[in-house]
Amino acid sequence: MIYTHGVFNYAGQKMYPDWPDFAAHTTPREQTYLRNKEIGGDSGRKGLIFEGRYAAFRLVELAAALLNGDLEAARVHLKIQVRSFVDDFAIIFDDQIEWYEIKSGKVYWGKVPDAEVETGVVERKERTVADNFRSQASVDQSIGYPSTLTLVVADGELRDKLRNERRHHDLPGVEVHWIPDSHSPSEIWEIEPEFEEWLRALSPLTESEEDFEVVYDAFQGAIAKLKPGVALNLLELGKLAAKRYHGVLSIGRKGRLNPETWGILELFKADVQFAVSGTTLHYQWKGDHGIVPAEIGTEAGRRFEAAVKAMPNYDVQTLIELLWRFKW
Repeated sequence: MIYTHGVFNYAGQKMYPDWPDFAAHTTPREQTYLRNKEIGGDSGRKGLIFEGRYAAFRLVELAAALLNGDLEAARVHLKIQVRSFVDDFAIIFDDQIEWYEIKSGKVYWGKVPDAEVETGVVERKERTVADNFRSQASVDQSIGYPSTLTLVVADGELRDKLRNERRHHDLPGVEVHWIPDSHSPSEIWEIEPEFEEWLRALSPLTESEEDFEVVYDAFQGAIAKLKPGVALNLLELGKLAAKRYHGVLSIGRKGRLNPETWGILELFKADVQFAVSGTTLHYQWKGDHGIVPAEIGTEAGRRFEAAVKAMPNYDVQTLIELLWRFKW
């Protein structure tokens, strides 16, 4: 788990989204490189599916942390194509930033071998990957901003190789992480078991992998709506994911039903199972997974709870009619 929870600045220090003047902390050659990246960066993002998958993987982690009360959504921002040396994805806390460079194919810290360039396996660029990580670390150190740097790859053997070579390139503090380049949640949690826990926190009562794929897809869709270089608050990004998943995902505060309401619902547990995720009440009946279209703690949610308490008969059909109401 890479994100840092509880690292917030209560002294009013500006967040990294108030972007620093890179020219004041870089060489003329580095400044030229950054200008060239700004010209071609947006078009290069198209079709880079693995970047979106990894960013969504991290977003699922953060959303689960919100539901567990480990994070405050307003204090976390996300960016893609960040206009920096390590630029694919960034998670910005109040006084800390996590930088991610995400590569689905072959990658080298240093110069790309001629044979690899000739076969088109990997492209040779003016600056090496190691150059960019060293420059980013130097900028953050110069402005006094705590950061972590991570190179993400899609192959375990490549991860191990790059980890072993870090010291040779003066990059001992850079993390190298990998997840499979796959849309299958089970293939990912085989490598990162916590991924399953995070998905279950977001969508309780779900058992089929197809349903978890829908959740994962919702976060990838939300990531895709980010504008390059523009920071978006985690709560707002969560709303985009919830909209894509028809309101099932509730990201933000943790909701709690009135104890009397929960006690009545518990009477039906032999037929209908219930679980709360964020401010969404999930249910499962006859193998079908649904949600109540009323956010817990809102006026609509209170109307739903009042209707549960006012049921004339505690029978399943009466309850199902309440659960299936289109609007509260």
